[in-house]
Amino acid sequence: MTITLLRDGEFIEVSPEDLKSGLKVEDKGRYFLFSMPGKDDVVLGSDITMPYNPPLRRIEAGGTLDILCIGNSLTADAVEHLPRMLKGMGIGNVNIDVIYHGGWSLLNHWNNFRNTKCSRYVYEAGNDDWTEFNPNLLDDCGADVLALREYDVVTLQDDTRTNCSGWSEEGRTAFLEMVDCIQHARPAHRPSIVYFAPHCPAAKLYTTHNTILWELFDGDQGKCFEAFLAQMREVTSRTPVDLFFSNATAVQNLRTSELNENHPLDLSRDGTHSDYGVTRFCESALFFQYVLKPFLGADISECRYAFGKSDDTPGRCSTPVDDRTRPIAVEAALNALKTPFEVTRMSEEKPPVEGLVNYVLKLCDYPISLEDAPGGVCTIKKAGAPVGIDWEVSGEAHDKFVILNGSANGRYKIGANADYVDPFVMKTSGLAGKKISKVSVWMSSGVKEKPSRVSVSVGGREYLPPTEAAVSTTAVKNTGFEYSADCGSSTEGEVEITIRSTAAFYIYKIYIDYEQE
Repeated sequence: MTITLLRDGEFIEVSPEDLKSGLKVEDKGRYFLFSMPGKDDVVLGSDITMPYNPPLRRIEAGGTLDILCIGNSLTADAVEHLPRMLKGMGIGNVNIDVIYHGGWSLLNHWNNFRNTKCSRYVYEAGNDDWTEFNPNLLDDCGADVLALREYDVVTLQDDTRTNCSGWSEEGRTAFLEMVDCIQHARPAHRPSIVYFAPHCPAAKLYTTHNTILWELFDGDQGKCFEAFLAQMREVTSRTPVDLFFSNATAVQNLRTSELNENHPLDLSRDGTHSDYGVTRFCESALFFQYVLKPFLGADISECRYAFGKSDDTPGRCSTPVDDRTRPIAVEAALNALKTPFEVTRMSEEKPPVEGLVNYVLKLCDYPISLEDAPGGVCTIKKAGAPVGIDWEVSGEAHDKFVILNGSANGRYKIGANADYVDPFVMKTSGLAGKKISKVSVWMSSGVKEKPSRVSVSVGGREYLPPTEAAVSTTAVKNTGFEYSADCGSSTEGEVEITIRSTAAFYIYKIYIDYEQE
């Protein structure tokens, strides 16, 4: 008979003869330590029998808090502002290492844990900012960085798709193996393992950054959020993760605040990643309050951090952090700590728009996935402003589907030369009972001398008979030609737009003027 113990990632077999002098088993509170008695105890191995939930204890005077974060670009977003926040609060005893690789899941990290394929972001205690922060410098090995310090906390964050669609068995196994590796790296100083969920993609598309929301959830952010919570429950119930918090909840809280009323990309900078300013700060505030406060004793309410960059350009969105926005972001973070599985609304729902509504849909802000759509119909949920309207989009492809998002020019291209869609139909769902006075379609043909034909019906009645769309010209690159249907003041019913084509065409925007009930 042999006894198998694990030491430094290797299995060691010990026979009963080897244990005649006795096997020493110490309950360290966080784990069991196995050793052979002697002049100097020889550590044979260590193990934990169940997930342990250690309190994050206040560090002793003169002590340093060491944190390792393993993840991707969303992890980097979540900790971006922390060094400058710490500096401003006079905290100089925190070291933070980030093992980063853009787009990677934790499965990717584990498969490459002993290879040099990651970037390492470094913040040394007392410095003004990150001392290394280059996502393109892939010269660090996860296992080597883990061995650098006796980390007090190791945080893990998975990629968005994993959180959306759940673990494969391979992914869950890799997660468990990674946690086991971290826990056994230094048997006498096990870190607390903290898991945190990323935020949901924005409800408004920017290029192809966040198409995952439509691929998996038909553009419904609520369904995506519930999937994130399900994955978080899976991690916390089936792995030895010690603690967790939810960036997903903090950001959803923030999205209900006044800061999102006029934000171009739903408090993201590009549809997926956080707004450079206030959203990143909200995530850093959550990290501070959950992970750092117990060790340091400091509270996020003491933070007076400011970040002045302002930009509303899609791809570069940045909302300043100042005396007005900071308390809102902090409140969103604190609410996520109180109720991590529930969104807290931070501003009142806007009352329904009264009187005339000038609705506009920019199709390029939303994806169309007809090729694999059930029944050949793609649903775009709550699209357009000032109030969202559901659209059903269908089309019959000739040869193949070619649908290109040309949002850089504010247009959507349907088809390409000989590969076209005929007919292409867009129909609203939610305008019943509204008095529609005008529908305008801004579009143009994408191929010269092969014009498309557009028609508009309201409530089953045709108001714009099939009209030939003009050829594409440089002069209308960002606008298109207008095709309008004047419906009077009493027409009610859903709007249906049909485009018949012999080649590609562009759609720029659609206007619908209507009166509320």
